[in-house]
Amino acid sequence: MQRRDFLKYSVALGVASALPLWSRAVFAAERPTLPIPDLLTTD
Repeated sequence: MQRRDFLKYSVALGVASALPLWSRAVFAAERPTLPIPDLLTTD
């Protein structure tokens, strides 16, 4: 394997492995924040 091919494939693999992290951050930023209910009290 030539050095150029190795660099190209290693960069492609690094981007592909980091893609799930980016997509999770993007989807989490677009979701609205849910209200947190008050703590339950006894009757």
